[in-house]
Order: sequence, then C-alpha cells, then structure tokens
Amino acid sequence: MNRMAPLLAALLVVASVATPAAAAVTADRTETQDAYAGAHVSYDVQGDAVVDYTVDNETMVESMRVESQSNYESRAGVSGEVDLDSVVELDGLGLDMGASTTTQATVQTEGAASIVTHDNEDGTLVVRGGENGQFVEAQVGSDAEAEAASDDRVVVETDNGTTGTFIVVGDGNVTVNEAGNVTAELGSDASLVFRESGEERTDGEKRVERMIANGTATAEVYVEEQGEQTVEDTVTYGQDTTVEAAQEGEHTVNMTVERTQSQGKVVVIHVAESVVDAGESAEVLVDGQAAARAQSVSELRAATQNGDESMYYVAQDASAQAEASTTVMVGFDHFSERTASIQGEETTDGDDSGSGMPGFGVTAALAALVGAALVAVRARS
Repeated sequence: MNRMAPLLAALLVVASVATPAAAAVTADRTETQDAYAGAHVSYDVQGDAVVDYTVDNETMVESMRVESQSNYESRAGVSGEVDLDSVVELDGLGLDMGASTTTQATVQTEGAASIVTHDNEDGTLVVRGGENGQFVEAQVGSDAEAEAASDDRVVVETDNGTTGTFIVVGDGNVTVNEAGNVTAELGSDASLVFRESGEERTDGEKRVERMIANGTATAEVYVEEQGEQTVEDTVTYGQDTTVEAAQEGEHTVNMTVERTQSQGKVVVIHVAESVVDAGESAEVLVDGQAAARAQSVSELRAATQNGDESMYYVAQDASAQAEASTTVMVGFDHFSERTASIQGEETTDGDDSGSGMPGFGVTAALAALVGAALVAVRARS
C-alpha cells in the first residue's frame, strides 16, 4: 500500500491538471466554431462561402458567396454595366462566424458587406452591401429550381415542393444566371433577403414579399416558442430602422419602432398562438391609443402615406407554414419613435382582458400596459 500511495498521488495531480486543459480546448472550439445550428436554421461557414443553408431540415442554398463589384470587374476584365446573367463563379470574400444570440447570428466578412441570419420560422437571411457595391451568387441544390419572378425577386423551389424567395431591397436587382444560380447586384446600402415559405407560397407570402421589396414594410417581428422559452426575433430591412419587441404578460406583445426618417412604414408581426392567441379578434394600440383596423392592405398602405392615423390589418393567409400563428401588419402614419401593443383574445370566463381591474376594458387595460415600462429585447439588424 505504501508503494501505491505515491503513484495514486501522481495520478491525481495529472488528472487535476488535464481536466482544465480539456475544458479550455472545448471553449476554444466553441468560440471559433464554423457552424451554426438553431431551432429552425443551420449552416456552415467554409472559407469564402456560407454552405448548406437549411431551414427546418430542408437545404435551400448549397453555397453562397459575396464579392465586391470592383473586384469582380477587375478580375473579369470588364467595366461599366455588367450583364447580371453572366456573373458566375464569384471569388468570395473571406468569412468567419461572428457573434450570435438566441435568434440571430452574424457572419463576419473581410469586406464592407455583412451577413446576418435569423432563426425564425421563415429562416430569414440578410446580406447588406455596405458602402460598396456587391455581387452575390447563391447556388441552389441539385434538386431545386430557381425562377425570376421580377427584377427584385427570385423564387426557389426544391424537389419536394418547399419554396423560398430572394428579395432585393433598395438599389439593385436579382436574377437567375446562366449557371442556374441566383445572382444579385447590390448597390450602396442595398440588401438581399432570403425567406423560406414552406410547402406553399401563399398569396399572403407574395404580398409580404412585395411589401419588403418596394420598401413599404421596413421590418418583421417574430414571436414564438422554442422549447419552453418564448423568443422574439426582429428583422429590419431599412438601415434607418430599429425595432425592440417583447411579450408582456400572457396575452400581449409590445414593441418600439424607431426610424430616422419621418415617412410612415409597415411593420409585419408574426405571433404564435401558443404565445398570444390573437386571431381575428386581435386588437392593436399605437402610442397608447386604439388603432383603427384596415379592411385591406391598400387601406393600410394609405395610412403610411400621409394618413391621418395609424392602422393595422390582420392577415390570416400570410404564411402557410405557420398555421398556428397570426400575422398582424401595423401601418404607422409617421415616425420617429412609436410604440405598438398587440392584445390577444380573451381566455378567461367573463373577464374583459384578464386585468382583474374593475372598470377596465380591453382598451383601458392595454393603455395601462403601454404606459408601463416596456420589457424589451433590443435586436438591431
């Protein structure tokens, strides 16, 4: 036993030193990981490309590269206006995984462009051109087909019928190049957006796509349950827009929208019924006052164009893949900082809004909520 004691002591010393070292290696790998896997979205970053971009287990993009227009023109020996159909095999910028939160992840680039992915039901991906013009090429899967729907939208459909749309916001256009891949040209401060539409691209999905492309919709907000946690994700399409959103209580979602420009815009909010059972009876307050309900998207859009008041529209057909959710569009008549509150359906017998406060109806209870401090999760795109 006496001979074994020194050996056991030595082994304990080695074990005590080896354990922290192993933990350090694991931590380093976590910090320098080149893959992302969320509740909806997963992908890898390999050198100069984002690869295997998957939404709800369906690979929508096999690889995507970004290259500055000036670098491409110099390398290809061309100048002036470039035929976008002929832009192929981009020499992509160097990429690395960047910071991530519960619902968002960034891909760092060596150039002015930025890439942000959103772990929401639409698997939203946003490429911003930055100060310099950029080309983007996205190679779709071998079992997928890409087709231009307009100068600012290309629709991708996989072999099993899952669809997604590439949308250009701002100064630029997108098409299908001669190799059958999606190619976009982004001017200064323009963006390329990808959104998955599930197995059916509804009229509501098409409507939202058009609103994003023409600048009517400046942001989308997603409120859903992931596991036992309620998460909020905000996607902004205008660089002058900031959105904060959070669930407030059991039946209310609050948000604050700031814009540096005064022109009115629409914010599209997707709320899971498991979080707030909104449905057709949803009510909306803007800046603490009950907003008028628009009967059509045209009426909603008019409210943002020098309208007399803000309005909202409940769109039940906005997404075929999110059957247990409600899409509410809020049209703000002007900015700079506005607040909105979405109230869901009553869920208790005979209670007006669950407030338990005598004399308080839905509107008064909501006004009290909006008057209270907003519990917000800041998400800048």
